[in-house]
Amino acid sequence: MPLVRAVLRAVVREPLVHFGILGALLFALDAVTTDEPEGAAAAASDAFAVPSGPIVVDATVRAALAEQWAKTHRAPPDAGQLEQLEQRWIDDEVLYREGLARSLAEGDAVVRERIASQMAYVLQSRIVTPEPTEDELRAAFEASASTWAQVDRLDFTQVFVAGTDDAAQARAQDFGRLLEGGADPDGLGDTYSGGRRFRSRRSP
Repeated sequence: MPLVRAVLRAVVREPLVHFGILGALLFALDAVTTDEPEGAAAAASDAFAVPSGPIVVDATVRAALAEQWAKTHRAPPDAGQLEQLEQRWIDDEVLYREGLARSLAEGDAVVRERIASQMAYVLQSRIVTPEPTEDELRAAFEASASTWAQVDRLDFTQVFVAGTDDAAQARAQDFGRLLEGGADPDGLGDTYSGGRRFRSRRSP
């Protein structure tokens, strides 16, 4: 008896047993509550063909599972983790096929949007964009340069001269000759309340 109890406890703890019991209950519930003619069910199942044959976890499936795991965990799965991923994939495939058999995908907006998105990705991946030449790039730049062109801006120091008489004009000319000769503008000119240094001003 202790051996039998130990075996029963091991069986009860097995996830596949839970999955099988849950599947049997769902099938029984569907048989009791569904009153759909066989012909209607067969016609609905034609909209999405149910994959036939055994469920096979091949090298392509394993590589896809390992790649998806590595993207999430930043490391490849070990043997135990890969085995769990494969078992989960098999469970999902069982549920997927059963859902198709019950026509759950028919008329579903989410399924429709997902398939349309995948098809758009397939079509876009097949589009080959030719590499533009240097002349084509230059022509495109010149044709649209005005969209990002900016007005030139200047930083400058003002040498202010007060007055408009002849003496003021003479002083301005003297300051101009000094600046052309490389003199430092600091200390030249009269005091100006608006300041001497100006940043990022538009070019006239």
